[in-house]
Amino acid sequence: MPTTITINPNDDTKVVRVYLKPTKEPEPELVALNTTEKVVPEIIEKEEQKEVAPISEPTPTTTTKVEENKIEDTKPQENDRKASLDSLQIVMAQIEAEKAKMELELAKANLEISKKENELLAKELELSKKDAEINNTNSQLEQTKQNYETQIELLKENTPENTTPKETNIELSRTEYAANNVLFLIDISSSMAKENKMELLKESIKNLTSVLRDIDNVSLIAYNQKTNVILEGISGADKGSIINAIDSLQNYGLTYGVRGLQTAYDLLNYHYIGNGNNQIILATDGLFSKVNALMTENELNKEVKKHVKEMGIKLSVIGFGQDEEGDKLMQKLAESGSGQYIKIKNPWEARTVLIDEIKLNSKKL
Repeated sequence: MPTTITINPNDDTKVVRVYLKPTKEPEPELVALNTTEKVVPEIIEKEEQKEVAPISEPTPTTTTKVEENKIEDTKPQENDRKASLDSLQIVMAQIEAEKAKMELELAKANLEISKKENELLAKELELSKKDAEINNTNSQLEQTKQNYETQIELLKENTPENTTPKETNIELSRTEYAANNVLFLIDISSSMAKENKMELLKESIKNLTSVLRDIDNVSLIAYNQKTNVILEGISGADKGSIINAIDSLQNYGLTYGVRGLQTAYDLLNYHYIGNGNNQIILATDGLFSKVNALMTENELNKEVKKHVKEMGIKLSVIGFGQDEEGDKLMQKLAESGSGQYIKIKNPWEARTVLIDEIKLNSKKL
């Protein structure tokens, strides 16, 4: 008969049905009664062997329904784990890309900071050099100042109290230079305000004013489309009035120089100094306007020559123009007036050019 062995399914064990093949039992041996003790144990042992038969293991290829259900249940879980792993790898790749981008931006920022630091360091070095130069210059100036102060003190000690200089004006000595009757005829048209022309002219006249004497006369006429007499024959010692008049000049309007030149000759004749230097100094940057012109160029030059010949009144011209035609006209006027054609290009020339001009014309023979 078949024997069934049931094992708990929760323990993942198997249910096996075993068929036992009946074996032919040997016939019992007849023994004497006195051998009963040997026969009974042998029969019992055989019966036990019949009841407990060996259980054969199933072949490896045998699969139970429990195992198949378990395998089918695990497939969705494996697919979910694989999908989750793929998603995680994508996120990690995105994070790595963002990290690389941020590292690149950080490297650029560090490079820019380094560049700015180098520029700042260079500026600081340059400022340090400038500071050193300034300190060195200040030290030199201080030393020079001390040297001059020492020399002044020595001069004071060696100069008698009752000694006074015979000549206070070393530029225009009375013994070497005659009295000057100088008239400034100044173009105040709009064009003279350009390129610092008027400022250079004012500086030059002020420098001349600083060396004028009480025996010198100064007149000032400003012209554009009108002619205005600003100063008339004041003493060269009245430096404040001369400088204030020069500072008051303003640029506007056109250039009507012929009428201004006629007024200048009339005024200079009125304050004429015998045996002195009677001179007009014309300052302009170009041609006289042809509108309302009272004379042609030839007539104007003849008039200038006549004043030189009859009265000895000279005419010098300070030219600021860039116009070739205007330059030629002004040079011709200066030549006709036995004067100089002067160019003032920078402040250094403005310091001495008019002083040199006056000394040239007032030098005693």
